[in-house]
Amino acid sequence: MTIMVTGAFGFVGLNIVEALLGRSETVVALGLGNVPREAAVDFENLPGKLVAIEADVTMEGAIAGAMAEHGVDRLIHTAAITAGYEREKATPAKVIEVNLLGTVAAIQAARDNGVKKIVSFSSSAVYGSGADDVEIVEEATTWPRMGTTYAISKYAAERMAVRLGELWDLDVSLLRPGAVYGPFERDTGARDTLSAVLQVTRMARAGTPVVLQRRAMADWVYAPDVAGAALALLDASGLGGRVYNIACGPDKRFALEAWGKKLETEFPGFTCRLAEPGETGNVELYGSRERPPLSVAALARDTGFVPAFGLAEAFAHYLPWIEKHPTVFST
Repeated sequence: MTIMVTGAFGFVGLNIVEALLGRSETVVALGLGNVPREAAVDFENLPGKLVAIEADVTMEGAIAGAMAEHGVDRLIHTAAITAGYEREKATPAKVIEVNLLGTVAAIQAARDNGVKKIVSFSSSAVYGSGADDVEIVEEATTWPRMGTTYAISKYAAERMAVRLGELWDLDVSLLRPGAVYGPFERDTGARDTLSAVLQVTRMARAGTPVVLQRRAMADWVYAPDVAGAALALLDASGLGGRVYNIACGPDKRFALEAWGKKLETEFPGFTCRLAEPGETGNVELYGSRERPPLSVAALARDTGFVPAFGLAEAFAHYLPWIEKHPTVFST
């Protein structure tokens, strides 16, 4: 197969590209910028073939041209701007252009090139306050109530992807990732808040004490698991129009505090503790309280994919990865 990945040089995109190359696929990686040098070295040792193309996801003609030139037959669409409050306030139109219109452009280019199989990325942010009154967030029963421009744009893109699939007879399935962290995460300008796991890990390596406002219990999802879920949907048939959560799963949830405590064992002198009453933490967390876990049962039921990484598994993989990729990690 020849698979195009949009947003390919971003955090999640690079994990997907790596997974595809690892199983000998031809990958047309499209996005702004290029493959980081250390990632390129890794990819050279994988059996697949990589074609890197610099193009804006809103440029339908560029996407369609690349699809035609390289014989793309499947699409994984990840390109997005994960906007924080200041960007949302300053440039909401740009967020909507990339997240919504970029999705329409990518799917229309796919239609024009006979690409029928598409996996498009949404976000668990679409649940918003809809997750406040449930014990577990399920795709079929937890109603999205978005509260930010980012979440609104992702939900609109999700609904448009489903509708275009119906109109044009395309097999479009959607993925809603939770709080993602792990390999290749760095500041590319597309995500305004880097994961709390990355923040704490950087502080540990720098010897900066961490003070957490709360324990931050969450179903943190390791980026290779997100890539695995995307490939599982890419390989599945008959799932067009369906939406799936991906997180580590309720049974693998862990507190950010626990991640910090494991870092204490690796970096002597580093400390991670909870804030005292009236004290302000120095790690930016998602939201002001814990969100219920995302159910991953539907994804397992329909594709057989089960997330592999909890706290211990991710920690054992991520720290050696960081040592091997110091430039990627530090930027």
